[in-house]
Amino acid sequence: MMFPVVRRACTALLASLVLAVTGVAQTANTGSVEGRVQNVATGRYLNNARVTVKQTDILVLTDESGNYRLTRVPSGPVTLEVYYTGLDPQQITVTVPAGGSVTQDVNLTNATLYGAKDSTVKLDAFTVAASKETDSATIAINDQRFAPNIKNVVSTDSHGEVMGGNIGEFLKFMPGIDTGGGGFEPGAIQVRGFDSSMTLVTSDGAPMANSGGGRAFTLEQISINNISRVEVTKVPTPATPADSVAGSVNMVSKSAFERSRLEFRYNVNMTASRRHLKLSAQPRADETMTHLVKPSANLDVVVPFSKNFGMTFAVLHYMGNVPFNSPIRTYETTAAGTGASFSNPYLRQLNTQITTQFRTRDSVSARADWRVTPNSVLTASYQQSYFNLDSLNYNFQGNVGTAATPSIAGGTPLSFGPDFSIGATGRGSIGQTAGFNTRHQWLSSGNATYRFDNGTWKADALFTASKGKSWTTREDEGYFGGFTTSAKVPVRISFLD
Repeated sequence: MMFPVVRRACTALLASLVLAVTGVAQTANTGSVEGRVQNVATGRYLNNARVTVKQTDILVLTDESGNYRLTRVPSGPVTLEVYYTGLDPQQITVTVPAGGSVTQDVNLTNATLYGAKDSTVKLDAFTVAASKETDSATIAINDQRFAPNIKNVVSTDSHGEVMGGNIGEFLKFMPGIDTGGGGFEPGAIQVRGFDSSMTLVTSDGAPMANSGGGRAFTLEQISINNISRVEVTKVPTPATPADSVAGSVNMVSKSAFERSRLEFRYNVNMTASRRHLKLSAQPRADETMTHLVKPSANLDVVVPFSKNFGMTFAVLHYMGNVPFNSPIRTYETTAAGTGASFSNPYLRQLNTQITTQFRTRDSVSARADWRVTPNSVLTASYQQSYFNLDSLNYNFQGNVGTAATPSIAGGTPLSFGPDFSIGATGRGSIGQTAGFNTRHQWLSSGNATYRFDNGTWKADALFTASKGKSWTTREDEGYFGGFTTSAKVPVRISFLD
């Protein structure tokens, strides 16, 4: 009775031994190929470059630092095919040791744009700008090509410097994106016409706190100078969080592993309105004096200390004022007894809105990338920003009225012409409103990311912490948030010239 059981056990053991021997044979007949793919003209390591073994289905895409690893490659001589959008494809022959690994770095170029790979690259000023723009567009197009869903990827270098560092000034050029809600500069992100509260905004895949007091992420609290590219996903995947019904916007920070050499960039500028091009202090609506020509600066440093460790650092300071003066005229055509008509109207009301905003944005960020093992990378990043807005609004309204006769005996009746309106005594009205607001926003965000990829197994781990705060200091600054005044005695309003 036990014999069939023993026979089945022996059969299973024999099958296991056969499988084990077969697996050992397969391992002994294969190896691995690893390395990095680089744009030799710009010195940038390429993300999502496609590396395949010719005449096989073995394929892999490089990571953000240009690394790739092919496993289970047949031993002996094989041909690697390397492709990246905008660069010339390459075929490289390598010999794979049985049960071992070989390193093969790949330098891609575009002979038409940069010349031959082994020759000296000579560029004049115009070619430098064109090459930079072409490289930025190439990175974006290649990332979109290999994205798992509909995604727009744009390098932050593609539109040049963004005055003030507001990333919304960059995003508004992307298709399907609307950046509104901020008055004089972008304040929130709307994807495909959905409300901004339905758009998920992340930094390196990690959500950030919102200091604006709602679900919509406010753009004033972050800056663009530490961002390498922006990914806009318009069609969710099964792994997409539920709070991104409209889509998601992911900002990829600059990494030292994307560069092969030290990079230092800076910008110093001054901003002013053409109506206030004076270096001396000017009066503000809150009875203080201030300089309306504001200095700003930003810089970022990318330091790849070695193949296994690098750091990036970025800092920004922006100050600017936005004046706004809008006279709104209302004409009357149907008031009884005035003689007004569509062909002969008179100026009935003048509303003058005077608004000035003073904006200050400061941000600092740092990121460190460490290759712990050949197949794993540990990344730590931190950013902190502060935004201050002084908004001073003043509105004056004068109304002639619609009655032709005065309300007081002996008063002046209404009369008008092409360049004047004289209201009837006691029929006019006058009023003014004003609002003063000082708003502060503060954001702090830190991420720690661990990525492991040996060609067979892939794992990602993310730890993030973020805190935001928003507050106002109207009373502390010595003024009210708003007030309204109006005349309580009979008045006559006249508009002359």
